[in-house]
Amino acid sequence: MTTKCLAHSVIACKLQDSFFLVSTVGGIVNFNQDQPLLLYKINYDKKFEALSKIKDSSRFFFTGLSGALIKCHDGNYATCASFVDTALSRNFGMLIKYDEAPDTLFTRQYSYSNSDIFYNNIETSDHGFALIGISGTWDSSTQLYDDDYWLVKTDSVGNVQAQKTYGGRDDLAIVVSEISGKRLLIG
Repeated sequence: MTTKCLAHSVIACKLQDSFFLVSTVGGIVNFNQDQPLLLYKINYDKKFEALSKIKDSSRFFFTGLSGALIKCHDGNYATCASFVDTALSRNFGMLIKYDEAPDTLFTRQYSYSNSDIFYNNIETSDHGFALIGISGTWDSSTQLYDDDYWLVKTDSVGNVQAQKTYGGRDDLAIVVSEISGKRLLIG
């Protein structure tokens, strides 16, 4: 299946002597071709230093929103992402943790329903993660996805501790914040 839309996204995080860019390949979306998730490390002289790639022939990756690439308490970095599994015809959310090399320390995938997408994440006070996105199910009567906000709390290595959906979504301006040890969902 080919659809005409621009499928290129970039998020950045400043390091002391360089910066990370998480990106996907731009161009026309063709779900029959790979779209890997790429992590570049580039120094301030604009010289390419390193690349980490997450690729799977049946997966089409998308990054989270701006601000989704975060520095963790241990000096490593984490980001949320999503992918379409073309073999299963459904979306999954992901959490990826990198070191400064950049080598992938772990990836975790999450699913709640048929169409699950993460947009943003934070590191929580217990050094786990809170991830926010949408989770949807196909409504055959309206021929649309019925989407809910989706909040996932993990431990420090990405194991799910809790998850919950909150009814409906009006826009995708999603923010995750932590106030006094409690997770706050703002849509």
